[in-house]
Amino acid sequence: MSGRFIGGVADLHGRVSLERVLAHEHRRWGLLGEPGGGKTTLLRHVAIELLKEPHGPLPIYLKVAELEQGLASAIEALCRSFTAADLAPFVLGEAQAGRAVLLIDGLDEAVDLPAARKWVAGAADLVGQSQVIVASRPIGYTEPAADFHTLTLCPLGAAEQAELLSRWVRDAGRAASALERLSRTPRLRRLAENPLLLTLVGLLLRAGQDVPSRRGELYERASSCLLSHDHNTEDAAPVALMREPDLTLELLGWAALRLHGLEAEAYRRDALITAFGGRRPKRRAPGQTPLEPRRLRR
Repeated sequence: MSGRFIGGVADLHGRVSLERVLAHEHRRWGLLGEPGGGKTTLLRHVAIELLKEPHGPLPIYLKVAELEQGLASAIEALCRSFTAADLAPFVLGEAQAGRAVLLIDGLDEAVDLPAARKWVAGAADLVGQSQVIVASRPIGYTEPAADFHTLTLCPLGAAEQAELLSRWVRDAGRAASALERLSRTPRLRRLAENPLLLTLVGLLLRAGQDVPSRRGELYERASSCLLSHDHNTEDAAPVALMREPDLTLELLGWAALRLHGLEAEAYRRDALITAFGGRRPKRRAPGQTPLEPRRLRR
């Protein structure tokens, strides 16, 4: 992670390790990252690593929408999901006593951002000296409260890119060749620096395809591959494939086009149902050109 900080945390600058952030005396952080940049993965990684420390703070991972009814309600629901409802008072007590790290994901996914910021600020007020880290995309981000300072997730470096791609492509030479091609232009470099997009590249390489030259082409080919191939790891249970992947992709494109007209950052369930419930495109005849997802960019 790299940090951009204001007042009181000037000792952190440049590329900062996660350990230093968690050990810092400041307790309120906003974690910003581009879509697919690894925000959710990082928060979950933090939770797992903290659970390995016998005397470390208790990690509490929540989605921002779960805070709508307050922190206590969110913790109760979290404990029930693990069939451990009786632990809710203990978990809340640890947070209020300053012995927890509250990891809140998806601030940018909230339909009502001002309300979501209030939910986060309210939760932070309840947990005292426990650390609070809230993740969001940079666009539209405003600190939930004045004491939140900003961290920015770093893009993948060359070594990290090679490590991630090697998990999808066993042929080291082919992986290196793909990364070399991705490094040729700034536009392609941005694909390699994003964990989600590089994972999609790995998915295509494992399916025997070449590296796309455009992001729209990557989305289109990866979507088709995800719908028509079993993309689990080799030791995972097989997944039933879509019976009509082309039609499924076309319907998803139709729904995306309808949602695009709403120009929202997030969509309520009823909006999604309406998008899928509208007049769908007719089934294509063999050889007819399908809808092109790359034309549906925001």
